Amino acid sequence: MLWLAEQGYQVVGVELSEIAAKDFFAENGLTADVTDQSINGSQFLLYQCHQCAISIWVGDFFKFETDVFDALYDRAALIALPESMRPAYLAHCQALLKNGSNGLIITVVYDQTLASGPPFSVQPEELTSLWSGPLVKAGEIELIEQEPRWKSKGLTSFKEQFWRW
Repeated sequence: MLWLAEQGYQVVGVELSEIAAKDFFAENGLTADVTDQSINGSQFLLYQCHQCAISIWVGDFFKFETDVFDALYDRAALIALPESMRPAYLAHCQALLKNGSNGLIITVVYDQTLASGPPFSVQPEELTSLWSGPLVKAGEIELIEQEPRWKSKGLTSFKEQFWRW
């Protein structure tokens, strides 16, 4: 998020955990104003950065409704959700996007019979069937050697995949 703001973009994040929002600002040496906000009767905390164009809404993502956005970057939300929640999550993401938007979703793929998440494995077929537009696999990195926790569970592969539209 910080890199995107440094490129001149206005960045909006939605986070369930207030601890995660506080940690983001602290880890990056940033300060923020925090206000209570209501969106269609749902309560949120809004963290607005003093130093850059980053705001983080803390609350229920599925109740988050504002103007539509030009782009989406999902680094760890989809893979934190169990399979049963992914269709609703991806549908809500798409409802928040303008037509012709751009985006990047990062997933992980591994054998969930040997280990379970989070992060959860999201198979390419699942992602492409749930996303209503065309997705392109932009890249893949094998991380098993950098992930001793997963290797110790018997996994021989732990891939990070990058999907764009």
